[in-house]
Amino acid sequence: MIKFFEKVGAQSDECKLVNDFVVESVAEVVLGLTSDAPAVLRKAPQLPSCVLVSWEHMVMDGTLTFYRRLYAWSKLVRVWSCMRSSDALGVHADKLSLTADGLHGVIMQSKTSGKTKKVAVLHFHVAVDSWLSEKGWLSTGFALSQQGGATGRRCLLTLPTEDESALTDIEPSFMQSCTASRHLMASAKTVVSGLVMPDGAEVCWKSTDIPLLMPGVQTYWQEHSDRAFLSTCGRAFDISKEDCDMAGRWGAKDSQSYVRVSKQVTLQTQAKVAAAIRNAGAEDVLMEEDMLCELERFLLGRSWDKQLVNEQLTRLRSMRAAAAVVTGPDNVTPSPITPVSCSGEELVNEPLSKGSWVISLARGGREQTLHRIGSCYRVPGLHYLRYSILDESEMDLEYGITATYDKVCADCFPKGIRKSDIGGDSSSVDASSDSSSDTD
Repeated sequence: MIKFFEKVGAQSDECKLVNDFVVESVAEVVLGLTSDAPAVLRKAPQLPSCVLVSWEHMVMDGTLTFYRRLYAWSKLVRVWSCMRSSDALGVHADKLSLTADGLHGVIMQSKTSGKTKKVAVLHFHVAVDSWLSEKGWLSTGFALSQQGGATGRRCLLTLPTEDESALTDIEPSFMQSCTASRHLMASAKTVVSGLVMPDGAEVCWKSTDIPLLMPGVQTYWQEHSDRAFLSTCGRAFDISKEDCDMAGRWGAKDSQSYVRVSKQVTLQTQAKVAAAIRNAGAEDVLMEEDMLCELERFLLGRSWDKQLVNEQLTRLRSMRAAAAVVTGPDNVTPSPITPVSCSGEELVNEPLSKGSWVISLARGGREQTLHRIGSCYRVPGLHYLRYSILDESEMDLEYGITATYDKVCADCFPKGIRKSDIGGDSSSVDASSDSSSDTD
C-alpha cells in the first residue's frame, strides 16, 4: 500500500519509506508472526426458536402498533427466506405476491445480483407452512404490508411515521435497520404454556408479559443471524447442503429451470424445518444449547453476575421447559405432575391447572415463593421440584393469603397480591410481602 502511494506521488528513491531498513525489518517480523496464524472465521449467532414464536405472536397481536407488527413480519420473512439486511433494500413491494403455497418476491438489487452482476434478479419464497405457533402470521403480515401508504416503496420496509401508524417513503440505513432489529429482539416475550393441539400432533405456545431478554442481551445477535437460521436448521434435520444452498440463494443462477426448481426446493425445505421444530417438544433438535453456552461466555465476559446469566438462560429455555411438562414421547400428554412433600409423599392427586396458586418449597421443607401457574414462565416440577397447592381455605378476601410463605414471585404479582387476584376489589392485601423474581 505504501509502495503504491509513493510511486503515484513520484517520491524519489532516497525519500521512499519502503526502502528504509527499519520498515523492511518490521514488515518481515509482522508477516512472520501472522503467516502461520489462520484468521478466525466469525459466524453470526444462531437465533433461538422461541424468538421466532414471539415475533409470530407480535404479528397477530392487534394491540401493538401498526409498524411493530409489520416489522416483526418483515423479520420473519427475512429469517425464512435467508435474506441479508441489504437484500431487503432491493425488494420492491409491488412485486410481492401471496398465493396458496406462500409468499413470493424478487430482489432487484443485492450484493450478488443487479444490472452489473451475472445474475440480474434473485427470487425468494416463504412457504405458507413456515410457522411455529401462529399459522396466519404470513397472510396477516402481508395484508398489513399493503396498508399504511408507501405501497410503491422500493424496499421491503421503509421507516415509519412518528406514531408508528403508517409508513413513509424513506428507506432505512444499515444502522437504522440494526437498531430496529435490536429493539424488536428486546421486545420479545417469554414463551410458555405449551398446549397439545386437538389433532394431538403439534404444540402451540403462548407469550407472557415477561421479557425474553434482559436489557443489553439483544446486542449478542447480529443482522446476519437472520440469514443463517434456515441453513443451520436444515443441516440439523439432514437436509442436503445443495437444498440448503438453493433455499438461501447461494450460487443462484438466472435460468428459468433453476428458478422453478429452487422455488419448489425452498418451499419444501422451509415446511420441513418448521414442522420438525413444532414437533420437537422438549428435544433440543436445533442444538440451541451450544448457542446458549456461547451466550453465557459472552455475558460473563462482560462482567455479568452469574445468577443473572442463569436467569437469562432459563428464560431462553422456557419454551422447551414447558414442552417437557406438557408433551411426552411421540407428543402424547403424560400423566399430570402432582406436588410432593419434602419426604416424597404426594400432597394431592389433582392435576395443576392454569391459575392455581402454589408455594414452591426449598430444600429442608421451608416454604419459599408464592406463584400463580401461567403468570410466569416457571413450571412446577421443572423449575422447582417440591411445592404445595393452596386451597380455598387459605385464600381469604379479608385476611389475604393465610398460608405461610417468605415472598411472592415478582413476575406473577408485579404489584403485589391484590384482592382482585383473589376475587375481590383492586386494593392490596399483601403489601408487606417481599417480591422476588429469582428462579427457585
